Amino acid sequence: MPTATVDDLLTCLRQFNGRTADYVLWLGAGASATSGIPCADDIVTDLLRECHATRTKLLAGTPNPVSREDVRRWAQDNLPWFAARESKSEYALAMEIVLSPPGIRNKRLSRLMRHAKPSKGYSLLGLLLNKGLFDTVVTTNFDDLVRLGCAQVLGPPITTLNTSDQFRQLGPHPEEVRLLRLHGDFDHGDLLNTERELEATPEERFAAARKLFAFYGLIVIGYGGWDVNLMRRAFAPLWTERDNNVLSKGVYWCHLRGSVLSPHVRAFLEQAPPGRAFSVEITGFDELISELAAHFGERLPYGLESAEELRVALEAHAFIKDLLDKILLPASPADLLKTQQEVLNRMASALNLRQAVLVHRAPESGSLQTVARFNAPAAASEVCLDSGLLARVTGPEVDTLSFEPSQVANDPFYEAFLEGRYIQSFFVWRSGQLAGFVTFGSDQPLADNSGFVKNVVRILVCAPEFAAQAPAAGSARSGAAG
Repeated sequence: MPTATVDDLLTCLRQFNGRTADYVLWLGAGASATSGIPCADDIVTDLLRECHATRTKLLAGTPNPVSREDVRRWAQDNLPWFAARESKSEYALAMEIVLSPPGIRNKRLSRLMRHAKPSKGYSLLGLLLNKGLFDTVVTTNFDDLVRLGCAQVLGPPITTLNTSDQFRQLGPHPEEVRLLRLHGDFDHGDLLNTERELEATPEERFAAARKLFAFYGLIVIGYGGWDVNLMRRAFAPLWTERDNNVLSKGVYWCHLRGSVLSPHVRAFLEQAPPGRAFSVEITGFDELISELAAHFGERLPYGLESAEELRVALEAHAFIKDLLDKILLPASPADLLKTQQEVLNRMASALNLRQAVLVHRAPESGSLQTVARFNAPAAASEVCLDSGLLARVTGPEVDTLSFEPSQVANDPFYEAFLEGRYIQSFFVWRSGQLAGFVTFGSDQPLADNSGFVKNVVRILVCAPEFAAQAPAAGSARSGAAG
């Protein structure tokens, strides 16, 4: 499959003449992950957990700690529709079968997106749209992050196109920046989720997208191409038409390092005329848009950037204060373990983590043991320091280890994290001895959050020690608040 680098993409974007955009920007669900919206895979896993909870008579509202691996194995054995899914979209099938009434599906999605906050990448995208580098954004997402993120920096508000008439009248290089919603939106109540709904997508939408490709190149971010219907109707016909103008400025299909592109995307890129289509590995939507903005000398106004930094700092402070309030209260060992699990779950959700495992040294035996797991299989409980990658931990100077999935195969501990794109361990040392650590599997590195992460990890690992020294219940909260 032909590949290109981010630098190759930047070189092509440098040809922008300051007036007419050369590329359409196509955004999928992966672009919204850092804004707090779960990806399709996470939504499917949660729906499978709900099926499992119903079958096992788990009360509504009770946390279901079954890992992604275990619940999918259960679904394979117990849910005929899941076992027979073959190459169909798991997301579309789960939405159709688990949440059959459309009103319930829409309510579920609306709830997931209610608390989403546009990441820095969306605000920087507004600057690039304002500059004219892009004049058209196409998305399969239902969220409103493009409009919300761009609102503070974009001049005229972005124009949303959703109706058949709007798609039929679509032409190149509009006077106002526009957003094309291929899968509908909440305002029009026409969300497309299930296989049946996707198959019924009006042809005008796909024809409009193909029409644009005669004038622009294409940059795809966060879209894996698992929607068979869209790939077949919007992309597959492009190379068979043998039009030299189609995507003559190239296709750059960006995907997270270590992630897997669908067979439909691979076929589309491989069948393209030479020099016309490439896959590009990136570290994330925010990182790529930040690099594009810096490349063109664009940065957020000081007030906006400072406000974003302040918001992140306040959220981190509130999280740590709440954590201390919980940990510094006297508690039985069982209650303490429950608190550690709850905090690990909250942290994983706040940072959009795929997996997490908390390990600390047992006071009685002195051995390392798994205390809490988030979305990780039981295999992660068997920690071995004598072999594999953990053997590199030789002293207090080692506070983090980071790996990509290709580096951890057959490792006695880290192989449990193959589902994560990046695997990072944060270690805590006490008097020269490893007290414990937390290992995360995530879509992108946690380097930007390392200060916050290290503080929370230290509290989680040292929780038994803190709890043993906790003051009486009446004074614990005042001490934590100070």
